[in-house]
Amino acid sequence: MIPFTGRCPVRQYVPGKPHPTGLKVFVLAAPTGLVLDFVVYQGKTTFTVTEGKGIGEQAWLDNKPVAMASSAYGIEPQDTHRRWSKKDKRFVQVSRPLAIAEYNANMGGVDSVDRMLSFYRMASRTRKWTVRAVFHFFDLAITNSWLQYKSDRQFLGKKPLKFLYFKLLLGEGLITRAQAGVTSDSEDDYTPPRQKWKPQPNASLRHYGAIHLPEMVDETHASRCRRSGCRSKTYVMCTKCKVFLCVSKKGNCFLKYHTK
Repeated sequence: MIPFTGRCPVRQYVPGKPHPTGLKVFVLAAPTGLVLDFVVYQGKTTFTVTEGKGIGEQAWLDNKPVAMASSAYGIEPQDTHRRWSKKDKRFVQVSRPLAIAEYNANMGGVDSVDRMLSFYRMASRTRKWTVRAVFHFFDLAITNSWLQYKSDRQFLGKKPLKFLYFKLLLGEGLITRAQAGVTSDSEDDYTPPRQKWKPQPNASLRHYGAIHLPEMVDETHASRCRRSGCRSKTYVMCTKCKVFLCVSKKGNCFLKYHTK
């Protein structure tokens, strides 16, 4: 559900949901929560009804009637599963259709992505349902990116960043690129791998000082300060510009380099 209580032609009310009022979205998700596809409910015309070939119906009764639709699995082959019997006050073994077993093994993906979306959701006080929907799908894209990133890091045996820190770094990167005038990845941003002398960073990037921090680099020999006019050597490097700048009693080139 996309939370929205304003006027909208396809707004729905679904009791039992954390946000019962809003735009309903049908989601296809992997067990990890990674969203593979989605369709926004648009009324009766959302899904076109066509006559399927080879349709069959099979009935199975649990504690309550269960209705399922599957194009891959049916009742057979069945297995047994332990369930609590209210009548006998004990656990009993009951037969379980294949479709139910596959559903239980792969369920939870949509609930997982809903939980992730509820963390650090984009806040917007708007009466336009279109704006709310766009913000929701921005959040969905970021959540999907983090889930894929987490999976890749675990595959490599490395610890992934936490979701909040991932979003902060993403926002910082987008702001930095915008202030530096970078609109897209191009050949102009490419640095040859064997180039020893790195070019000076863009002026707008240099002056965005909130994310520039000095770092002491553990190297055998000191490097010459990159500020124009300074011939000192230093082990201090800017974490953003990746250039060496001296910090000493004689002169603070690090501060002067990042000041207009």
